[in-house]
Amino acid sequence: MANYVLVHGSAHGSWCWQRVIPLLREQGHTVVAVDLPGNGHDNTPLADVTLDTYGQYVSGVLDAQDAPSVLVGHSLGGLSISRAAELRPHRIAVLVYLTALLLKPGQAFMPTQSSDPDDIRRALATRDSWNISADLTYVTYKPELAPYRFYNDCPPEDTAWAQSMLVPQPIGPLIAPMSITAANYGRTPRVYIQCAQDPRRNPATRPRNVHRPTLRRGNHPTHRPLPLPIRPRRTSPAPAHPSLLRRPIATPD
Repeated sequence: MANYVLVHGSAHGSWCWQRVIPLLREQGHTVVAVDLPGNGHDNTPLADVTLDTYGQYVSGVLDAQDAPSVLVGHSLGGLSISRAAELRPHRIAVLVYLTALLLKPGQAFMPTQSSDPDDIRRALATRDSWNISADLTYVTYKPELAPYRFYNDCPPEDTAWAQSMLVPQPIGPLIAPMSITAANYGRTPRVYIQCAQDPRRNPATRPRNVHRPTLRRGNHPTHRPLPLPIRPRRTSPAPAHPSLLRRPIATPD
């Protein structure tokens, strides 16, 4: 049986895996869902949260497991698991990018021209799905757009509950360049799972700076499109099922 560590996406928390966790445990697996610093139920000051904060936190969770883990990151959680793989490659059995961000070394999700506040604000303002705090420490998702971006195939009652659980997303991890190397991150097995109904697959609705991974094919599948919405954990557990994890490799360009 395997250890699973599940990492949520932007503005979410461990709560979003609540329907996946019992299914994995029924299979005999050990499962831990994290609340990243400043997210979920964690009270870390938002101004103190960086991408390295995320990576260090996930690394600590990996260290607490009794064997290398299947490390799953959804959406923005892809940044956290990439950074954790750089810090703890020996504690990871496989990385699973569940319709998640997979960035090149040195690339940021929301790249800025400099650390000048005006440059940061201009970079963040290229997305219309969130509001930017006056002090540039966090963004909050616009409630009228969140159902489409996050819960596009969820029942109304699930959508309402999930929206009530959303928290401000710290800006630090959004603008930080990804720091990974071939020596550490590069030796970690990786799989990318794509959800066919994810609206971000549409170039017309996808932010222009979001990197789409090159997925190298070998004797085993590296890329598995699934006929599921952007938030499969809310409507179906299929993407996290152990049968999907079969020695794949996904690499940034």
